[in-house]
Amino acid sequence: MSLQKTIAEVKRRIDAIPRSDMRNILKFQFQTGTRLSEVVGKYAITKQDLTQTNYRGYDLALFTVHTAKKNGRPRIVALPLSDSWTKDLVTTFEDKREGKVFFKSDRSVETHASEYFKGLTYMIEDYGNKKNDTFVAEHERQGVTHFLRHLRSTQLTVENGFSETDRAIFFGWFIKGMGKRYMFELWLQWSSYVDKLLRS
Repeated sequence: MSLQKTIAEVKRRIDAIPRSDMRNILKFQFQTGTRLSEVVGKYAITKQDLTQTNYRGYDLALFTVHTAKKNGRPRIVALPLSDSWTKDLVTTFEDKREGKVFFKSDRSVETHASEYFKGLTYMIEDYGNKKNDTFVAEHERQGVTHFLRHLRSTQLTVENGFSETDRAIFFGWFIKGMGKRYMFELWLQWSSYVDKLLRS
């Protein structure tokens, strides 16, 4: 299945979820490319993590995500409000009084997601080291919540022209050879990639 068809199918399945809480969790995870623990787990997103701004005449939602695997260091994910899913998410955040936005366990979300995405798979590239016996060859994996992060990364690269630096800022990744302090500062620089989202 092509990238565009896969994205369309994933979005169709998410839109068809009858439970609004599950639907919005998966919408949020896809849109922001977050890990599940950054949505409902230890570093769960809160109402206070949403701000809105106008950038060059475009309305944007800015989500401060607390990056798992980096002790909750903040990164800002900027999304145009012209996108219907982003609008839905902003409404969800605004409807909350305070605190956490989503009240589900990560286990519950994973269980439901494995049903919603049944039959969809994604490729995992080689990883590990052959010398110390940690090497794992490229293989397919059943689509669950982490699948959305991989899919979003591929979409932003192929359709929006995101560079390695853009992806590092958006997804909270490090770039080899770049100091931690510099990367933590870079994660807040959403304006470096947002024009690429506005062009699509």
